[in-house]
Amino acid sequence: MKKLSFLICMVLFAPTALFGQQIDSGETDPHTNTGDPTMNLDDKDLFNEVVFTNELQGIMNINAGGALKNRNFLYNTAGNFETQAGSVQQYGIFNFAPENSQDSDQGFFNDGTFVNGKRGEIIKHGAWFTNHGMVHQGKDAVITNYARLDNTGAIFNNQQGSEINLQQKGTLYNTGTIWSKGTIKIAAEGWLYNAYGATISLLDDWGAGGPSGSPVGAFLLEHQGRFTNKGSFYGDFTNYGAIDGTGNITGDVVDHGTMAVGNSTGAKTIVGNYFKVDGSKHVELDGLFDGGGDQSLTEYDFLDVTGNVELGGVLDLEVLAGFELHRGNSFNILRVGGTLTGQFDGLGEGDLVGNFGGQDVFISYVAGDGNDVGLFTNAVPEPTTALVWSLLAGLGLTVRRRR
Repeated sequence: MKKLSFLICMVLFAPTALFGQQIDSGETDPHTNTGDPTMNLDDKDLFNEVVFTNELQGIMNINAGGALKNRNFLYNTAGNFETQAGSVQQYGIFNFAPENSQDSDQGFFNDGTFVNGKRGEIIKHGAWFTNHGMVHQGKDAVITNYARLDNTGAIFNNQQGSEINLQQKGTLYNTGTIWSKGTIKIAAEGWLYNAYGATISLLDDWGAGGPSGSPVGAFLLEHQGRFTNKGSFYGDFTNYGAIDGTGNITGDVVDHGTMAVGNSTGAKTIVGNYFKVDGSKHVELDGLFDGGGDQSLTEYDFLDVTGNVELGGVLDLEVLAGFELHRGNSFNILRVGGTLTGQFDGLGEGDLVGNFGGQDVFISYVAGDGNDVGLFTNAVPEPTTALVWSLLAGLGLTVRRRR
């Protein structure tokens, strides 16, 4: 098939109306958009090496055997690209909609394979991008999203320098798999939602049993960025934004932002170490039950860390409406499998956290099996517990949890 010589001429002499080709016999017939034109790629390749603009509700269907190969600039202003078992090979710039556009009727649907090749760039503003197939990022390739990207398939961000970047309220809603050896960056009110059963992995291997190996990718949650994890996350990451949800994290977390466990009340497990450098740890209380081994049933927030914990930052405690505290209540809000060092800012052992509904709440760093963080409503704990806590606190010991 020709490399769209007609199209290239049209780019040079009539760049305002480039979409409207009907491919059904192996030939191209570029013409001016006048309605709802459709381009079908069936067992055919479309090459673009100059500029290709899809506008005026144009539709491009890339079906089985078809391929859109872009090496310069694709510009989608008001139309749709749909990949049905076909493929897109993208090595130039794929720009969805003008900057600041809020048009939700345009975008890209992929049920095949999308390759954002070496140094390729996808810039997505008001348009949607839905992936049910596979998206492969090449070396130094970048996806910058200002709107919504939905993934139910697989995104492989695995080459050197590859990057997924959520900016200015851009959202990535993942119910499938994201495997990244590159960088995932969430900034400027961007939001990554990892749903129940979904997986994000920054590890260097993915065997038959799932993610394995050592962390190689980078995950950076910047100021005003948000990560809601209800699924599984594998890898280390740094937080300057806000983390919520109940999903587990396998890796080390360096936290400078907000850690708000749960959806309302809930629990989260970190299989690794947790370094709470600054920022805040938000805890909600709505009952006394810790779930009895089922974290989804807990009536108060807690974080379970299998490794070591270094504490800092502010404790932000909220008692939800309808729950009344009483003398003798206790809550184990941070469970530590390794060693616990540090304290929340301004809160020493036994200090008053605040008064809620007329009931004082105090803090201890020798709760649970001796090195957990607990809240309690008695100014003085029960005699046997008080003796153990006071001895440990006086000696300045940290205790390793017995599993």
